[in-house]
Amino acid sequence: MKNLYVDMYVYSAARKPGLSDSRLMFDSPPALKFALWDKSVKNSEGYISDSWEFFVKAGNDTFMLWPVYNILTAKRYYRGGYSADDFRRGLTPKEMALMKTPAAGAVKMNPHQKEAVIEIITLCRKYNVNLIFTETPKYEVIADNAEYNSLMNEYVSLLNDYGVKCIVSRSTLNNINAGDRENIYPYDFPCEDTSMFRDYVHL
Repeated sequence: MKNLYVDMYVYSAARKPGLSDSRLMFDSPPALKFALWDKSVKNSEGYISDSWEFFVKAGNDTFMLWPVYNILTAKRYYRGGYSADDFRRGLTPKEMALMKTPAAGAVKMNPHQKEAVIEIITLCRKYNVNLIFTETPKYEVIADNAEYNSLMNEYVSLLNDYGVKCIVSRSTLNNINAGDRENIYPYDFPCEDTSMFRDYVHL
C-alpha cells in the first residue's frame, strides 16, 4: 500500500471507542481479532457485554445468511469501493429542515481516539505509506456548528503537530484556528446546496 486516506469524521473521534461493525470480527484473522479485543478491554468498562459482542454475537447473522449475504456483498463492494445501486437523490430544503443535527456530546476528541490517530501516523511512517486525512463535505448547519468546529480545530492541530497532510473544506479552515497551514489543503464546496446531500453529513 502506497497511500492511505483517512476520513476525519470528528463525531466518532469524540466518542469512546467501540466495535462499530461486527464484520471486523467475522472477516478478520485470529491475530487481528485479539488485537481488537485487547484495545476494547483497555478502553471500555463493559467486559462481559464486549465479550458477548466480540466472540458470540459478532458475525452470527452474516454466517447464517452467508449464501445470500456473500452475493450481495460482492456486488456492493469492489476493491475497497462501494458500488451499491441504492443511489438517493439530494434533499430539498424542506426535507433538510426536518433532519436532526448529530451531536458529539463533547467538544474534545476522546483520548483513546487521539492515541489511535497517532498510531496510524506512526505505522504509516514506519512502512513509508503516504498518509492524508480528509474531511468530507458537510451541510452548512454542521460546517458552521461550534461543537463541530471545536473538534475539527483539535483534530487539525493534532495533525499539524505531527506534520501530517490534511484536506479540509475552506469553510472549516475559516472557522478554526489552524496555526501553521503548510500541510492543510482546502477545497471549495457548496455546503449550502441541499441537493448535494442525503443528510447533514453524507453526500
